[in-house]
Amino acid sequence: FGSSLVQPGECVLDMYAGIGYYTLPALIHGKARHVTACEWNAHALGALRYNLKVNGVEDKATVLEGDCRVSLKAHIAKPSTGDEENVSTTINKQNFKRKF
Repeated sequence: FGSSLVQPGECVLDMYAGIGYYTLPALIHGKARHVTACEWNAHALGALRYNLKVNGVEDKATVLEGDCRVSLKAHIAKPSTGDEENVSTTINKQNFKRKF
């Protein structure tokens, strides 16, 4: 997955991240610039954060907790800090609103 679907410098949205099954390969092998990972399971969130840290890519990921239909909307609405990729540049807001 990592190097075959993700190109270096791309920004990736992993809506059901789990422990990082796709997030980690995208960052490590695909050389993604940033991954926004959404997850609501507390145990998976702990493992995801741990996996990001031990693989040295925690600074290239934003972890959103909770139901991605809610947490992603909140993330899109917040102003970008410039330190992370603004998900709204990856997702067309109108299409996102229509789906939910």
